[in-house]
Order: sequence, then C-alpha cells, then structure tokens
Amino acid sequence: MEEAGLPYRVESVPFRDRNAAHFAHQPFGQVPWLTDGDISIFESGAILLH
Repeated sequence: MEEAGLPYRVESVPFRDRNAAHFAHQPFGQVPWLTDGDISIFESGAILLH
C-alpha cells in the first residue's frame, strides 16, 4: 500500500486470545487479513492481487 501511495491503517490483533471476531476474518486463525470496505481477504496471494 505504501509503495503504491495508497492510504492504509495497520491494526494489531491479540494472537494468543483469538476470538470469534478473529475467526470471522481469518477462518484458519492466522494473520494477515485485509479488510477493504465490505471485503475481507485472508490469503496473502489474494491480498496482493486485490
């Protein structure tokens, strides 16, 4: 995002205490995921393509 000059925000998530909200974005319980409006993408390759 930075290299493309696009605005972005980085948020931390607690990994040890993953809850239902975490699994709603990342069904495998991993990081990262990207939320862009109504879209939530959790695979790195898909994030790059988006």
